[in-house]
Order: sequence, then structure tokens, then C-alpha cells
Amino acid sequence: MNIQPFLIGLSCFFLVLAGRIASGDEPAAKPPQVPVARAVIREVTDHEDFTGRMESPLHVDLRARVTGYLLKATFQEGADVKPGDVLFEIDARLYQAELDKAEATVEQAEARLKLAEAASKRAKTALDRKIISPEDFDKATGERVLAQTLVRVAQANRKLAQINLDHTRVRAPIAGRIGRRLVDPGNLVKADDSILATLVSRDPMVVYFDVDERSVLRLRRSVPENEGKAEKLPAMIGLSDEEGFSHRGMVDFTDIQVNPDTGTLRMRAVLPNKSGVLMPGLFVRVRLTIGAPHKVVLIPEQAVIVEEGLRYVLVVGDKDAIERRPVVLGPRHDGSRVVTRGVKADERIVIGRQPGLRPGTIVRPRQQDVPAPKPGQSTESGSASSAHGQAEPAFSRRDRP
Repeated sequence: MNIQPFLIGLSCFFLVLAGRIASGDEPAAKPPQVPVARAVIREVTDHEDFTGRMESPLHVDLRARVTGYLLKATFQEGADVKPGDVLFEIDARLYQAELDKAEATVEQAEARLKLAEAASKRAKTALDRKIISPEDFDKATGERVLAQTLVRVAQANRKLAQINLDHTRVRAPIAGRIGRRLVDPGNLVKADDSILATLVSRDPMVVYFDVDERSVLRLRRSVPENEGKAEKLPAMIGLSDEEGFSHRGMVDFTDIQVNPDTGTLRMRAVLPNKSGVLMPGLFVRVRLTIGAPHKVVLIPEQAVIVEEGLRYVLVVGDKDAIERRPVVLGPRHDGSRVVTRGVKADERIVIGRQPGLRPGTIVRPRQQDVPAPKPGQSTESGSASSAHGQAEPAFSRRDRP
């Protein structure tokens, strides 16, 4: 095979290609395409996030009120009970005998009172006829008064015996859920000593959480109409398996002083528990709103670049040229970040770190708008910025219940 024509053709192709390159006929490279989002203005409300523990507002340790042998437990462990339900029964025979004895004593005292009253009436008639002396009349009157006193004493003993008999049946003082049985039937229980079971209420529930000093001052200054008190503030509660805050409550208590050891103030929020999902001991997140709604500039969180402690963003100018802008950041909000200085509304911000971009680089922007909050989603901004304009890290001083 003669390859000479093929080699001649290939040499001509490379000579033509070299000529085109030398003459500058190669097409110019296109500017890189980058994703951008416009800075937007939205109305938000500042908030602070804390951690806390769920508790029951009513917690009752069921104790025996009388001493005796436990006969039976009439409830199912872990079940809901109503006020007045009989939960335990203690041997009542001894206390029934005491009540019968007290009843007889009352009857005896009442019979003696009748005799004393009759003698007092006869003594009064005899005194009017001057048959007896005043001393004998006073003696008859004293016997009547003593008999009346003995009747009251007997009645009080009968009431006490009835109370002791009633206490042989341990009843639920509140509505709620009862825990496991702590004493088995057949054991001796002592009055005001033996704990039989624990009963807790379920609706509503309360959350106790600690607020740091800085947040306490912001809260008190943000509610001047309430004289600086934090009670009656709305509180949003999030569980450990939730990303947001699906439960709504109200702050109903603040402690009277800041704990000098921890620098925190204890608060309590109350919230309904109609579904029964909430239970004592759960770890929860608490969000408190601070101040009135206000407008802020928001950019995507991914647009912020941090290098050597400096925060900046890349802005696409009017001629699609890259500009580097130092920024002062505020709190986070729904995946976005508040910018207090460095970016204006409607400017195009490069999303993410794009390799090879330098100030002055010409780019082709591809629009990706900041998503708007979904219906029912929180429209509150994150923790307020610090004195240097940077948001405080989440749970920085508030990560303990």
C-alpha cells in the first residue's frame, strides 16, 4: 500500500490548522456560567433558641395515709386514671372496728346529754320554787354543759375514725397517667411513709429552660408594655425528631433572679398536649420571639465565603463582572442569612465557592432565587447578631437544660 498520498494530505491539514491559529481565526472561549441569587428584602422577627426539658405540671407520689397490710391494687400500670378512682385497698377491718366503737361512744354521750338536759330543767323549776339552793342548780347546769362537750368529743372521734377508714382506699387525686406499682399486695405499708405509685398529669405540659443574661436583657427591653416581664410571651417548641417547631405554648413563669453560678434565668412555658405525644423528661428546643417584625436583606447561606476569618460574597455587577464584597452578617433564617452591611437588595450574589473566579472576571449568571417561606413555616429570624455583626453560634451558652 502506498501511504505517500495520505502523508501529504495529513501534512497539508496541519499546515492549514497552524495558519488559522496564527491568523487568530480560533473562536473565543465563552465566559463561565455561575449560579446566582438576588438579595431579597423580607419582614422577619428576631428570635432566640434555647434547650429545655418537658415536665408534668402536676406530679403526685401516692402514699399510704394509714398503716396496714396492702390487699390489692385495682389499676393497670401505665394507664390513664380519673380523679376519685380507687387505686389501692388496705385492710380496713381494724379501722371499721374503730369507727363502730366511735359510733357507740357518740350514742352513749348523746344519751347522757339527754339525762343532763332533763335534770337541768327540773333543777330550774325547783330553783324557781326555792326547793333547791343555787349551788344545786349550778351543779345540774354544769352536768349539762359537760355532757354537751362529751358529745362533741365523741363526734370528733367518730369523724376521725371515718377518715381513717376512708383512707384505706387510696384514690387518684388528679387526672393523669399512673406509673408502675411500687408495693405489692401483702406487704405492710406505713402511714405517710410508703410510696405506692407515681401519678402525673398529661395535659397541659410545661417546659423548663434557662435563658442567658444577654437574652434576658433583650427580652425585658422588648416588652415595655409588660413592664419588662417575660410572662405571656409566645414560645415555640420543637422535639428531638423535628426540624422545626410544631408545638405552640406560652411563657407563664420567670424566676425572680439570675443564677449567679450559671448566669442564666429559669423560665417555664406551658403548652397543650391534646394528642398525648408529649411526656415528662423529653428534651426539647424552645424558640422565643424578641421585638417587633422588621425588614432585612437576605442572601443564601451558601453564598458566604470565609477566608482567614474574613467573610465576603461575590457579586455580579451590571456588566456581568465579578466584584468581591466584604459583608457583616446577621442571624440565619430559613436557610438564608441576614446581611446588615455590604449587599443591597436585588443585587446578584454568586452561590457557593466557584473555582477560578476573581474580581473583574466576566461570567454568565444563571438565576436561582432565594426560596420564599412555605405556608405555616416560621418567618422569624435566627439569634441576633453580636457586637461585631456576626451571629452567635447556635446553643453557644444555652446547651444545657
